[in-house]
Amino acid sequence: MKNLTKILLLLTLFIGFSSVHADEDFPDNFQLRLGGYILADQDTDVELTRNGSGATLNLQDRFNMKKTTQVVRLDGYYRFSHSHGIEFSWYSIKNSSQTNKDFKWGDSNISISGELNTFFDTDIYKVNYLYSFYNSSKVELALAIGLHVTALNIGFDGTYLSNRSTNNSGESIKLTAPLPVAGFRLRYNIFPQWSVNYSIDYFFLTFDGFQGALSDSTLTTEYRLFKHFGLGIGINSTRMRLEATTSDNTLFKVNHDVLGGLIYGTVNF
Repeated sequence: MKNLTKILLLLTLFIGFSSVHADEDFPDNFQLRLGGYILADQDTDVELTRNGSGATLNLQDRFNMKKTTQVVRLDGYYRFSHSHGIEFSWYSIKNSSQTNKDFKWGDSNISISGELNTFFDTDIYKVNYLYSFYNSSKVELALAIGLHVTALNIGFDGTYLSNRSTNNSGESIKLTAPLPVAGFRLRYNIFPQWSVNYSIDYFFLTFDGFQGALSDSTLTTEYRLFKHFGLGIGINSTRMRLEATTSDNTLFKVNHDVLGGLIYGTVNF
């Protein structure tokens, strides 16, 4: 992540020196961003409790899952007017590994015969309404409200024995959490072609056996190479805390932290 920060600073300085004489104002009613989300670190603690018995697993340490990976990410926004618009995001993180070490899953002691395939899949969808309460050619300040939908699928499959059954093929926990979020947006145009953008979304809710907390912040810098095309890089940090009771009365808790860099291209109209 230190190297990514250095690259971000160097690109920012280069763009700044190359854009001193820029004076064209580019339209931005619509933007689509497509690129790579380079995860520099993942840390996931999962707790499963059945009948008062359970254990906490760190997926990266216990199952040797990768802490770094690269995924495709899609973001964008559309303005209805000078002050109103929507934004959206989608990306999917797939993690898998193999383990031959016994472990505890809820109230079951899992004894492995050979190796188990373990997986942790995350799909994220975000849709927000934006209200720009201050919008000039230099600075934009906006409030956001919307949904941050996270779909989790955590489990394993293979041949193993447990105290609940003697012939298993796999178990998993699936949870879809539509979290309403509120946020803030800042855009600063250093030059017409060169902008710095910051966003933060936050959520906390306790309701009917469910508890969730989320913070999602992003800092990017973008350079408009041509009137309708540009490049951008940045940093994204997401911290999520969920607690829920599933249909089989299993208490499920997950603490999931992700830190990564963004490299993307933009299409603007």
